[in-house]
Amino acid sequence: MKTAALIIRLIFVWWFQLRKCSAQGLSQTAVQSKCRDRYLWIHVVSGRTPRFEAVDDHGVHSISVQLASQCGYTIRTSKMDGFTILRASYYSCFTQNQNDEVFTFRFNVMVRDAHGHWTNQPVSAVCSGFTLSDREIICEEDYMEVNVNRQSTCEGGDAGQTWQAAFAEAQRMASSVWQLMFLRGDEQVYSMSVSEAKKLGYSLTASAQRLVLRAQYNQPQAEIKMIEEVPVEVIRVSLFFKKKLMVLMIDMSMACAVNSGSFKDGWLLLEVPQVMSPLVGEGVDYQSNSIRLGVDGMLLEESLAAARGIHVVQHGQKIQIGVPFGTEGGYRKSLVVKNSYKETYMIFLLYEHIFSMLYEDGSSIDTRHRLLRKLGTPLICHIPFTINQTVADNQVFSVYLGNIPVDVVLEDLWINGKQLQMSEKLGYSIKYSVHNNGSKAYQLQLPFKDSVVQQMYLGEGVVQYSIDINFTLTIMPQRESYYHQTTITARVFNA
Repeated sequence: MKTAALIIRLIFVWWFQLRKCSAQGLSQTAVQSKCRDRYLWIHVVSGRTPRFEAVDDHGVHSISVQLASQCGYTIRTSKMDGFTILRASYYSCFTQNQNDEVFTFRFNVMVRDAHGHWTNQPVSAVCSGFTLSDREIICEEDYMEVNVNRQSTCEGGDAGQTWQAAFAEAQRMASSVWQLMFLRGDEQVYSMSVSEAKKLGYSLTASAQRLVLRAQYNQPQAEIKMIEEVPVEVIRVSLFFKKKLMVLMIDMSMACAVNSGSFKDGWLLLEVPQVMSPLVGEGVDYQSNSIRLGVDGMLLEESLAAARGIHVVQHGQKIQIGVPFGTEGGYRKSLVVKNSYKETYMIFLLYEHIFSMLYEDGSSIDTRHRLLRKLGTPLICHIPFTINQTVADNQVFSVYLGNIPVDVVLEDLWINGKQLQMSEKLGYSIKYSVHNNGSKAYQLQLPFKDSVVQQMYLGEGVVQYSIDINFTLTIMPQRESYYHQTTITARVFNA
């Protein structure tokens, strides 16, 4: 009986410890979700990259990279801070849509623990309460999407020979089934069924009031056009079908700036054409209504963007966006490369332009054009420097160590091969200061008579004091160290 009781007790202890370890593994993973403007936001903090599954009435669908770009999901993992973000368009493939007013999401967030076991954390959300424009174009990180009110007539294309040829082709090919017609600048016209387009990576959704077309970047039907010296990926496409004696064509063209931005004099810069010709037809009056900026997928009030130093400047028909290095909302990463401190900074920018096309009959069509773009700096090197501020007559070495980033501490100090105890108050002192740009500086003061100082008599009453200093600088909290070395000498007449 005692043996059986002991075995039962051991099993209970093992089970308790297993539950404790599992709970600790789960506690390291935090999953948040929130309805944001036109997409669902899921934020996962985990030491290992999670997987996502979309759930609908037809089953569970694993979201691969290919499926994500085709179905309206953007998955981004930040190695800087160990989190993963999923953005799901309200019109993503497996989302329940109720009359274009209420959108219901269901996901499984699959997270792997330290033992390699996958655990499932379900996420569900119901999103509503927003108003769509007549036409909305979203330039996501991995796809382009156009969303059109099917009651509107979006005459975005010009009335040139290419569109006339397209209309003639549509009349010839039209049937009672939806078809897609692609136009290229070389006046070539390609038509295909919706099922054929799906095989090429396109996605077409028809809801109660909207038509949504989604495309991956770099499709064969796309072309790169230089608009205001900015490369823009353009897909000129119409959706058409025959209804009784009419051929109905709906312009579903998309245009997204695909430049990567630049970094100059402490600023991240991005240029975007204000008017993209495929979206505004010739002979149509154009009116710009508003330009707004956002960070990390959320629009900012103009005053808040200005307070963070983010600005918009218009040069003719080109918009230039400037983001100062290190502004709030971005992500900084520092590391040691070949004994040098290097830092990079990135920010996920949201640009929104709302404009109207005005027609002679007094009607208008509003377009909301959004661009989400990651802007980043190259690795920026911060080289420390020393200034010898020693006055020989004072018999004290004074050494200034500058250009120390804010996340770096002076952890260790060696002088002439001997380690100085940083915590002890001996004959020397170390003071630090913080500058307006956020960098720090340290100042070392060490008497000539300290035992670590080397002395050499040069003759004729002149004594030379010298110190070879090795500073150990450590990035926190990852505790990566780099080193800076300098030699300081001073000569004093000593009769």
